[in-house]
Amino acid sequence: MQEKFMKRVALYTGVFLMIAMSAMMYVAAKGDVIYENIRVTDEAVEIKKGAEDTTKRELALEQDSTNVSHISIPMSIFVLDSNITIENSYMDKTLYITITGLEQDFYEENSLIENGDYVTKVFYEYQEDVTKIELDLNGIYEHSVVYKNNTLYIDFQNPKDLYDKVVVIDAGHGGDDYGAVYNTIVEKNITQIVADKLSEKLEANNIKAYLTRSEDKMCSEADRAKMTNEFFADMLISIHVAYDTKDSSLYGVKTLYNEDYVIPGFGNVELANCLELQLAKTCNTNACGLFAASKENELISLLSIPAAQVEIGYLSNDTELILLQSDEYLNLVAEGLCSGILEAYSLKEKE
Repeated sequence: MQEKFMKRVALYTGVFLMIAMSAMMYVAAKGDVIYENIRVTDEAVEIKKGAEDTTKRELALEQDSTNVSHISIPMSIFVLDSNITIENSYMDKTLYITITGLEQDFYEENSLIENGDYVTKVFYEYQEDVTKIELDLNGIYEHSVVYKNNTLYIDFQNPKDLYDKVVVIDAGHGGDDYGAVYNTIVEKNITQIVADKLSEKLEANNIKAYLTRSEDKMCSEADRAKMTNEFFADMLISIHVAYDTKDSSLYGVKTLYNEDYVIPGFGNVELANCLELQLAKTCNTNACGLFAASKENELISLLSIPAAQVEIGYLSNDTELILLQSDEYLNLVAEGLCSGILEAYSLKEKE
């Protein structure tokens, strides 16, 4: 009897020990989970703290009355020229400067100095050893850079003072404005590809090319016109794709111009004609002719320089729908437009 009792005690003790060990393991496991949660929370706090560090702050800009026109940005002795990158966003009228290796509070103790009145405001932010400076400009400028004695000197100049030939290329539509659409084929993407290719070809021919947009971004025609005028450009070429809902047999190139603004010698009609003929010839396609732009076409109507809107093909035409998806064909389009611009300059110089 006593032997049975001892067996039961041993059994209950074993069960109790098993339950206790399981409970301890569960608590330990829960403890790990809680510890992990704490670590995640701490990490989140650090991230939030970092985000607060990157808040943009406005910097004071000291003025210098010397005759040299530039802005000087001090650096520490640890910053090499390879630690500095500069991006000129013409569309935003902003110069972005990225610097690695500066202390977080460096520009609270070292001021930027401007000789001139190109910069309206200066902002900076800091995150993980990277300092970003934004210079908001009062116009569209080119810039040159000199880095010496731990100081970055940036000089600003009007584009026309640097380049003999300046062309603005407008990639039609962008952002929420898709333009003509057929299934997944979108006009704004086609115009951007052609604009990029044309820009490269013009630069290869010593013609400075500026784009009204270099990314998929919404921009009103009035803003594009204002931007173009600030470049002091010789001409503007706006690239579009046509779509005819009634006649799918239409194909080829058609060009729009402002008939109300007549420029003596070389103007809108002459530019439109050069582009139309050279593009049709290069792409071996139909020249549909020149057409007066509607009054609603603000980009063309607001400019005081030769301007034309070239519709490079029809998405509504089965053959051109295929061609406009071909990188090889779009390269031909850019080549044709480049030839038209070169011919336009040739005629302009004969005035």
